[in-house]
Amino acid sequence: MKLLTYLLLGLALLLCPAALSAQDYNMEPVSISKDKVKIDGRQYYSHVVLERQTIYSICKAYGISESDLYAANEGLKENGLKKNAIILVPVAECRPAAETSPAPTEVSVTPVKVAAHDSLFIRHTVRWYEDLKTIASKYKVSEEDIIAANKLSGRKLSARQVLLIPRFSGALQNESEESPAAETEETEIAEGTGQEGDEEDDDSLDYGPKDRVKMVLMLPLKASSAGGQENYMDFYSGALIGAKRMAEKGISVEISTYDVASGSLGADDEKLSEADIVIGPVSAAMLQNLMDRGDYRYPVISPLDQKAESIAHSNQRLIQAPAPHLAQYKELVRWLDGDMTGEDRVIVVSERNPKQNPTIAEALAFIENSGLQHRSYSHAAGTSLESGLGNLMTAGGTNRILLVSESEAFISSVIRELRTLQDNGCEVVLYGPSKISSYETIETEALHQLTLHASMSYFVDYTSIEVSDFLLQYRAICKAEPSPFAFQGHDLTVYFCERVARYGRGWRETLSFGTERLLQSDFNFAREDGEGFINNGVRRVVYGKDYSVKIVR
Repeated sequence: MKLLTYLLLGLALLLCPAALSAQDYNMEPVSISKDKVKIDGRQYYSHVVLERQTIYSICKAYGISESDLYAANEGLKENGLKKNAIILVPVAECRPAAETSPAPTEVSVTPVKVAAHDSLFIRHTVRWYEDLKTIASKYKVSEEDIIAANKLSGRKLSARQVLLIPRFSGALQNESEESPAAETEETEIAEGTGQEGDEEDDDSLDYGPKDRVKMVLMLPLKASSAGGQENYMDFYSGALIGAKRMAEKGISVEISTYDVASGSLGADDEKLSEADIVIGPVSAAMLQNLMDRGDYRYPVISPLDQKAESIAHSNQRLIQAPAPHLAQYKELVRWLDGDMTGEDRVIVVSERNPKQNPTIAEALAFIENSGLQHRSYSHAAGTSLESGLGNLMTAGGTNRILLVSESEAFISSVIRELRTLQDNGCEVVLYGPSKISSYETIETEALHQLTLHASMSYFVDYTSIEVSDFLLQYRAICKAEPSPFAFQGHDLTVYFCERVARYGRGWRETLSFGTERLLQSDFNFAREDGEGFINNGVRRVVYGKDYSVKIVR
């Protein structure tokens, strides 16, 4: 409670609303973008800037003047273009055709007559991530009923398109039996425009930059008890430092924090629906509980539990921030493939007949199907592997050992044997996931001698200026050293609040634009159809024989 009081006082003193600082807005090359947004009644293309593009080439392609482009993008004239940044390009009334730029695909607009008092249909604005299947499932009607009600020519939908959803299967038949149209007041709704009058959930609203972000934070703090949960208080502290960083950039972050230690989510649906982002709860079980509460527009970020990845495979609203263990093995395979030269040899070492967890089984299957040229060696725990593994090694190049295991005892025995083989003249480099470096029974010196190449979901480079600044602020405000939880709280707050501030409601559409590096984590989100976003960002870390530990990518 003492720390919490400190932090609340610190937040009150340090976080001040301010105007949004000059920003560059991210999107793509000199082909005309197919994505449009509406801001203050005017339409803009969302254009991603590619390398070697210029203000002149973009203006020429879109048929606008440079002054029009500068007016639409605050700070662009002073700061210039940045690779992968999204800028807003005003839609010109008459745009000359560019030789290399195909015209954008326009959404056909078909007016649909709807009786204003009609109780047979629900009007639904299509969100960017929805398709016919998910909408039909939400309203418990068939896809065919939706197609028939809207006279759709195909199954493809457009973001912000307005659909009529039959309240029940016989709605279309009953509609034909209604009284003549002259007896009802009618309203026109244009499909694809999102113009629905006073519809509150219209996704065409609230696009573009924002200077205020509403964030809900759900953590098991146990603030009402004497001890509290130190790790989650650290996370909360880091989030406050992240919010302070946003305030320094002119972005005010309003944080509503809920203690979910009792198992209750606390926040009501109205508060959650008003939020731009929701971080937490922590456990996969409570995240699933939150997902089951209803189909709301707010996204939910899973902050710490890697097991929550399974929820993201079935729910489009979940954003899984911790990179799964399998992502580490995938990165190791790519790393090995790039390191191989001459007579080098890759040997995949795994435990024979282990009580495998799903990650190890998936990793071994991925390696076998990856196309990586390698030899496999499985070893029974508790027996010597020196002679068997030695027989697979090459004397003409580097033996690159990929260790696939999460058993501390097994990994320890393999490393001891590898050091023996290394002392006998074999050139060995060890590759493995982050857990290898965390086991207490493994001497750090052995990892340096084997030049461990580790893929890590979390790694802090204490030599960076950004990390040094965070350390100074954290020590000054919290009177303590930050734990990995504090770094994670900071990174998630900064990354997602910056997204909301730059792009408004459309920020989720920008998550797949590439890798962004924070203090402890890399964020590189991807998604499959019908799924949420999963972070695949991991860092390549090398343990040098000079006892250095460096990020190499």
